[in-house]
Parts: sequence; C-alpha cells; structure tokens
Amino acid sequence: MVVVEVQPEEVPTTKKFFKACHFVQGMEIFCVSNCEEKCFLKIIDLRPEDCSLSSSDGPRRLVIYLGKYNVDIPPKVSKTIRSLRVVLLRNQHELVSPDKMLNLKEFGVLRVLDFDGIDFQWQKLLTNISNLEFLRYLSFKGCILDELPSSICKLSYLRVFDLRVEGGVYEIKIPNVLWKLRRQKHLYLPLKFATQNGENLQLNNLTQLETLVNFNTSLCRANDVSTLCKLRYLEAKVENNFPDFKSITSYMRTSTSNECQLHCSIDIIDLNCYAKEYSTVLKEFLSCEVLRTLQFKGFIGLLSPSPKISPNLTQLLLHKSPCQSWRSFLV
Repeated sequence: MVVVEVQPEEVPTTKKFFKACHFVQGMEIFCVSNCEEKCFLKIIDLRPEDCSLSSSDGPRRLVIYLGKYNVDIPPKVSKTIRSLRVVLLRNQHELVSPDKMLNLKEFGVLRVLDFDGIDFQWQKLLTNISNLEFLRYLSFKGCILDELPSSICKLSYLRVFDLRVEGGVYEIKIPNVLWKLRRQKHLYLPLKFATQNGENLQLNNLTQLETLVNFNTSLCRANDVSTLCKLRYLEAKVENNFPDFKSITSYMRTSTSNECQLHCSIDIIDLNCYAKEYSTVLKEFLSCEVLRTLQFKGFIGLLSPSPKISPNLTQLLLHKSPCQSWRSFLV
C-alpha cells in the first residue's frame, strides 16, 4: 500500500536539494491531527469561523488559511513560532486583511516564512519584516507584490529567497540590495521585474549561492555569475546582447573545464548570429557540457556539418530559425 508519493524535485541538479512528498489515502488527516495533538503543528482555517489561541498553546509551526474571520495570537504564542505559512486560496473575495491580525515584529524567533497567494498591494504586512533577523526561508511565490522593501537586506541569515510572484500588469520592483544577503544558497528571481533607477542588480557577493533561477542579463550584471563559485543550477535569459552572451558562454566553459557539477538552462532571445564572431561563440556555447536545456530565438546561421553539441543537452527549442540554420543539428 502506497501512503507517501514522492514528487520530482523542482530544480534538477545532481545534489538533491529539495524534494516534495504528499500523503495519500487518508494519511494526511491522521498525520495532521497527530501533529496538532502533540503541539508540533497548528492549522487555522479562518473561512468558517474566528479563532483564538490561548497562551498555553505552544505550536512551533503555524499555518493560517485566510478568510472573512479573524484570529487572535497572543504575543506569548507568536514568540515561540518557528515556521509560519499564510495562505489565500484562489477565488476568495471576502477576507480579513492579514496585516490586521499579524504583527511580524512579534514573531522574533521565526525561521520559515511562507506567503502563498497574498496580495500585498493594499497591505502593510511587510512593514516589520526586517525584525525577523533569524529568518532562513522566505517565499512570496504566487503572491502579488509591487515592490520589495529595501529593508529586506537586514535578513542576514536568509538561505532561501523565493521571489517568483504572480505575473500580472505590475512588475515587482526590486531594490539593489540582494547582494547584501551573503548567506543565500537558493535565489529564485521573478520571471519579470524592474530595478530601481534602471541599474542592474548586483549579485557578485553571493558566493554561497547554489541555485539561481530567472537570472536575466538585461536586469542583472552578467559578469557577476562568474563569481558564484558554488553555483550548481543556473536558469538564465540573454536578450539581444552579444557581450552578455559571450560572458555567459565563458562562464559555462570555465565550469566545464573545472568539472563543476553545474546544470544550465539558457534562454536566448533575439540574438542573430550572422557575423563570424557570433557564430564562433555560439559553437563554443553549444559544446559546453553543463548545458542541459536551450531555447533559442533568432538566426543561428550555418554551422559546421557536424557541430559539437553538449552530450548532456536534453531539450532544444528553436524559434524563428530558418531551416538551413537548424538542419546542421540533425546531421
């Protein structure tokens, strides 16, 4: 009988950083009730009714499903919580704003903070986030957030930072302070974002970084990636900029020669390799053994009859490339 199903890890690296699993056949209800009974976990659902925690409650992990009702968390309880997850389910219109019931300043020993589906455009919930000095994990995945507060740089112990907010009309604005979070190991940037004053994000001080997702050379300094000596997974986008493409290629070739266990997923947009110099760099890029997936939009040009391509390449998508450009890949 299968009671636990293991899901594939989100970031496919040789080191197994993250795995996900879920219980089936009623085991979830049993485990949750058992954890709540032993004060290991407390789940609060504010959709059907109000909730109040007593000072005698001492859960270390708290999950709150937002609704039209309120929750009262005594300061004595909030000071003991190590993990907090706040969830807003889709198609839910009536709710009490979480900033009316949660004061992050009171969660002084918090290690994990996970927001799911929260709309921060009309809330002040993040005002005191800089007080969470022991925070290790912070996620805004699936949230609506128009601007990241610059005080985020005070979270000096942060290891995992997930900024993959919900895409929409507004792009999240990120201040150039992420380089100060030197203990980061896994950084997930938004798919689309803007920077303050038009300056590219600086990431060269993140020497402990192992995972970097949505690295866009139009918004980040392309050369900074060469300083990330512990990087194991890179998901990058290069858009119509040959110097940036050359810089990324140089980094990938160096990683190959150093036998680094690096996985690269690269998206090249509107780069036309007509010139000989462009074609030369493209051939070097395709031969990098760290290259795992590639999306290329543009003119590749004629390559040699049997171009050397990374044996580790598992996915290749070509957009708007003439037949004579990609035919050499297939011979």
